[in-house]
Amino acid sequence: MQQSRETSLPWFERAGLVVVLPENALVCLPCKLALLTKSASIFRHLRETHGIELPHHSLYASQLDRLNLTDVSKVQPRPDGSLELTAVEKVRGYACLHCRHRTSS
Repeated sequence: MQQSRETSLPWFERAGLVVVLPENALVCLPCKLALLTKSASIFRHLRETHGIELPHHSLYASQLDRLNLTDVSKVQPRPDGSLELTAVEKVRGYACLHCRHRTSS
């Protein structure tokens, strides 16, 4: 079961955005993508991908700031055995056959 936290921002849920836990990261459910936490990036994604225009950016930006989201570039991989994160697209990756690193290098 996917865990997410309530944001009490109606526009947030209508846009298909959720905050996944325990990462506290912002995910666009229709796209299955974790988003950067800069408000301009979020507004651009909503406008260009979903045709959602938010007219009062400063109001929405301050609401986003209060969520204290973790930037997607700083989210650590979940430990082995953790529940699957179903909100984001799965990408086939690499795993070393000789150690526990999940990288091709």
